[in-house]
Amino acid sequence: MIKSRKAARGTLYSIGTTPSLRRMGIEGPNAFVEIAAGDTPAVAVTGTGGGRIEIPLSDIRWLRAGVEYGRITHYRCVIARERGADIVIDGGLGDYRAMVLHLAEEMRGLGLGGRVQRGLRWWENMIHLVIFGGISLTLCYAPFDTYRHYGADWERGDLLLAAVLSLVGLSFLLGVIGLWLRCYRPRGVRGADDLAKALP
Repeated sequence: MIKSRKAARGTLYSIGTTPSLRRMGIEGPNAFVEIAAGDTPAVAVTGTGGGRIEIPLSDIRWLRAGVEYGRITHYRCVIARERGADIVIDGGLGDYRAMVLHLAEEMRGLGLGGRVQRGLRWWENMIHLVIFGGISLTLCYAPFDTYRHYGADWERGDLLLAAVLSLVGLSFLLGVIGLWLRCYRPRGVRGADDLAKALP
């Protein structure tokens, strides 16, 4: 359950540092995130070893929580800013889930709910579609190409094997497209429950 905006204000969340945070001067293995309301709502990140950055919520171009399957740690949130580099927060460490839900709630409270999204970045989407979609299409095409060259000599068992391999390839392709539609493609969230599906 999401805390109310009043109760959640001033809460500190512990997260692990990532390369993007370290490039911005956040030092140490962990950092604390504070989401402050008030006249200038902002999210502040302070490293346990030093360094601090503060981002006004109005400067967040989009907040995108994503899940990438096939990785040991596949949950992450990207904060894209109007001014400055994107920040990636690792979803496998600390208070990630509570922090993302709180930040999304504060953004909705400011009328910025349209900037809260699910999915991965465009280049991560392309990697998924090109690699796994390409494998799927190859599995679909290989039996047809083999039949085109040698089909005249095939027996009934050969045709059955080619049909099975084609169905496997087609099923794999449908699975790749389905996973992309459900989890990878960037899209706005329909509410807290929808966002929670992209969180650990």
